[in-house]
Amino acid sequence: MLGAGYGPLADGELLDVGGLAVRVLATPGHTGDSVSFLLAEEGLLLTGDTVLGRGTTVLGWPDGTVADYLRTLDTLLAMTGEGRVTRLAPGHGPPVEDPAAVLAALRDHRVERLGGGPGRRPGRRRGRRGGRDRGVRSASGRRPAPRRGAQRAGAA
Repeated sequence: MLGAGYGPLADGELLDVGGLAVRVLATPGHTGDSVSFLLAEEGLLLTGDTVLGRGTTVLGWPDGTVADYLRTLDTLLAMTGEGRVTRLAPGHGPPVEDPAAVLAALRDHRVERLGGGPGRRPGRRRGRRGGRDRGVRSASGRRPAPRRGAQRAGAA
C-alpha cells in the first residue's frame, strides 16, 4: 500500500498492486522527481506527465530540465527498441500505440528548439535575439522587445 508514512518511490522498485507487478521508472524532465510505471507483462508504460497523448509536456525549470528530459526520452526509446515498452498510457490524452515514433518526435522537437536538427544532439540555439523564445521573460522580468513591425498577441 502507498501513502503517508511509506516513503518515496525508488527507481527500479517493484510494487505489488493487487497482484499486479508494477516497476517504478524514474523519468525526470517534466519535474526532477517524475516517475512512470511499467507493467512489464503487458509492455505498458504509464507515463503521467512525462509523455502526453497529444502535444508536449511542460518542463518545470529549474526542477525539470531539457537535459533530464532528453535522457529520459533516450531511455524510453531504448526500452521500445528492446521490446520492453510497446504502448504508452499518458496521464492526459489518448493511449499511444506507436511509442517509438512518438518518443522520437518528442525528442526531435526538443532538439530542434535547441538549434539542432532531427536526430541530432542538442547544441546551441541559433536565431534572432540570441536564441531566446519570444514569449520568455529575461532575468529582469521584462519581455524582449518585439521585432520591428510585429505586434504582440492581443494588441490592436
